[in-house]
Amino acid sequence: MPVKRRTSKKHRLLAQMSRWEDLFEYGHDWFGDHIELGYCSEAEMKADAPEAWSVLGSTFLANRQTQGPIWALAQFGEPARCQ
Repeated sequence: MPVKRRTSKKHRLLAQMSRWEDLFEYGHDWFGDHIELGYCSEAEMKADAPEAWSVLGSTFLANRQTQGPIWALAQFGEPARCQ
């Protein structure tokens, strides 16, 4: 029987991170990604943002392509300290 291929944890986190990028960067979900993550509203997504930032924030900062202030960094601090 063939072995089922699984997506690596890193790839799943990176895919999830792409849905959180706008909120982390600007504090607003410009493209409605909250729906794809299972949230009914942006407010629900923002309520879970500290937890998402603590898990995905380091990767977001390492892969960031833009300049300027970061909403999540200003709101929650460094990802490792956000607990």
